[in-house]
Amino acid sequence: GKKPITELGVKALDAHTLELTLSTSVPYADKLTEHYVLAPVNKKLVEQFGDKWTDVKNIVGNGAFTVKNWTINEKLELVPNPHYWDHAKTVLTSVTLYPIESENTDVARYRAGDLDITNHALPVELFSKLKQEYPNEVYTPASLCT
Repeated sequence: GKKPITELGVKALDAHTLELTLSTSVPYADKLTEHYVLAPVNKKLVEQFGDKWTDVKNIVGNGAFTVKNWTINEKLELVPNPHYWDHAKTVLTSVTLYPIESENTDVARYRAGDLDITNHALPVELFSKLKQEYPNEVYTPASLCT
């Protein structure tokens, strides 16, 4: 927060090109730029609403879905965004996200049919069993870690 923007090593060359100047080689730097924390935010919205720009009634997004209802610590309900560039090909009519903190609870709800997908890491002690029980469903993507 103390350096001028020109010294941060980040520069927009044009409306579609971002230039990063790194102090050392980072082979996965392009993947870091795909992380959601670097998604564009509507500047006018943040200036208008301040910390309240993420409230359901204020938030603006550019994805295939938009927020219908958000009950904190319970669920987030999404519906297709009619302004999405490829809205005609959006297949799902709704998405409900649940903020489940426990890996074990997440797996239990999946096994019970309450969830279609889980986004947690699988409990280490259950991984082999789940891989055998659900061989076509257990998927572990590459992750950025050591």
